[in-house]
Amino acid sequence: MGRRNKGKAKQANKERQAAVAKQQQEALEAQIEQLQIDIDDNFLQQPEDNNVVIEKCKHGYEVIPEGSYLYQFRNDFFDTFHHASDGDGPECMPAALLAALNATVNKYLMVWKKVEMIERIISSLLFSGTQSILDGNIEQAHESAVFVSFFEDYNAIMRRTQASFNWPKMSELALDERTLVGFLRKRIPCTCLDEKYNAVKHMTKMGFCSNPQCVLRDGKVERSATNYCAECRCVTYCSQGCQKDDWPRHKCYCSLFAMRRASFDATQK
Repeated sequence: MGRRNKGKAKQANKERQAAVAKQQQEALEAQIEQLQIDIDDNFLQQPEDNNVVIEKCKHGYEVIPEGSYLYQFRNDFFDTFHHASDGDGPECMPAALLAALNATVNKYLMVWKKVEMIERIISSLLFSGTQSILDGNIEQAHESAVFVSFFEDYNAIMRRTQASFNWPKMSELALDERTLVGFLRKRIPCTCLDEKYNAVKHMTKMGFCSNPQCVLRDGKVERSATNYCAECRCVTYCSQGCQKDDWPRHKCYCSLFAMRRASFDATQK
């Protein structure tokens, strides 16, 4: 009898424990369900936050602190360029860029002597040029790309991997969107310009006739029709006639460019 009573008591104890466990489980499930409902309700009732800022892609840009030495250099260079060019066409661009270099070289000698600092300027220009395209400001993008090309050439000359500035290339960057977008797209680490490039890649690449008296509007001509000066390869023309007409002006510095290129080529052998 004692063993039978003990067995019944043990069984009853197990049943009570099972009932308690079941109640606890049901209570836990009810709590979880309520938490899920509360979360869903909070999500649905949460007011739209109009102050949320979605950070734009920086296109690989390292920010130059406002007011810094490099920031001041960039502004002074740009201001001098704009003053020297005064809104003129591509034919005045080389002179304006060199004027900006000469006007800033003494005050910012530390920048001009360090390739790394020029590369930071290039980075800032790649950002501004890319963002200008995305914002629809194509003229600003053209200017940024020209500056990038100029500073890249300067660094290449400093490294002795290039003889002189590639003025025709800079002129081309100011003439058509296909060249502009393709140039910047190759230099940024993101894909922000892929869609824009697909939209403009059908456009005709344009070149520039260096003869100031060329009858073509703004000297623009299809690039496939242009020819370099065979002596210096620093200028392009739309025809032999324009090249001949421009010779009295161009010959003043053609030989200088040619000598510089020949000297550079000799060091590469």
